[in-house]
Amino acid sequence: MMLSVALLVVYMAQGILITYSQNDAGGYDYDKNTSVLLSELCKIVLSAGLLYREFQINPNPESPLVGPIFDLSTLSYAVPALLYVVHNNIIFVALELIGPTTYQLFNNLKIVTTGFVFRIFLKRKLRVHQWMAILLLLLGMCVTQMHPTENHSSRTEQPFLGFLWMMALSTCSAFAGVYNEFLIKKDEQSVYWKNIQLYSFGTLACLLSNIVSYLFSGSTSEASAPVEPKGFLHGFGLCAWLVVFLNGVLGQIISLIFKYADNIVKVYAASGAILSTSFISHYLFGTPLTLELCIGIMVALLSMFFYFFSPQVLAKEDSLFCFDIGVSTGIIGNVVAATLEPEHTNDVEDLKRLVDRSAVRSSQ
Repeated sequence: MMLSVALLVVYMAQGILITYSQNDAGGYDYDKNTSVLLSELCKIVLSAGLLYREFQINPNPESPLVGPIFDLSTLSYAVPALLYVVHNNIIFVALELIGPTTYQLFNNLKIVTTGFVFRIFLKRKLRVHQWMAILLLLLGMCVTQMHPTENHSSRTEQPFLGFLWMMALSTCSAFAGVYNEFLIKKDEQSVYWKNIQLYSFGTLACLLSNIVSYLFSGSTSEASAPVEPKGFLHGFGLCAWLVVFLNGVLGQIISLIFKYADNIVKVYAASGAILSTSFISHYLFGTPLTLELCIGIMVALLSMFFYFFSPQVLAKEDSLFCFDIGVSTGIIGNVVAATLEPEHTNDVEDLKRLVDRSAVRSSQ
């Protein structure tokens, strides 16, 4: 529970700080690729510090906290790192085909794809009410982004191609998250040691991405006026550094969510952060609160209730209600009890005793 709340708070703070770090033109004075690279390095530093603290607390663990520095199993962490790189590049392709509003709408496909990959890859069975909850969350997120009066961009969108690319993006995100959860849970090694391995590959991927970006930007600017080279940390103010630090903290919290919960909890926390940020943005930036947002929040809360509430408790409460109705109207409670599933025999006996006591009270 505490991890979910922490994840929600950090998600909200991240979005607000990124908005604050924009310049007057709506862009960024610092390089976004450099920010991502520094975030990966920050994650490694935080993971190393937390791993050292874990060794200080438990110097003689029953199972080893770390494994070999590099072997074949280490290469498995390159898979989610590569998927995240592909995911980040697809974002730019998708935004060339569709506008930002349509992008945010299609981005909610991650909710469903995560549920499917979670079910297939980790072989975790989701109950019918949990699938209903996931679809309700998707509906709630879509409703919050429906603004009929919004002025859309005048450019021509290609929604079908955009949808296909967004499906690819959502699939990459789901597989990366679920595979990362699998790696974290597969043995008893420290989650911080596993983070170091994952973020090392992420840092390498970011370095390659920065090099490619630099080479392409250099080749495209040859025919234009010479541009004064900027330093590696050009434009990094307080907000930009806080964004880097929060990204590092976010990585630690998500890995702990994967260790002690699962990807679905992360999806709910991210969705809750989107909804909560809308209220905070209203007070900080004057962003209007819409009817669609309020409806989406109610649907998301209903979805959370459906997903996390125990079906056994719901079944028992429904059964108690049926027995109370049966006793008060003279209907035989045993008929209701006979329709319950065999594995609930203890509940049936308790309910029968309750019916007997209710019958005695009603006769008095």
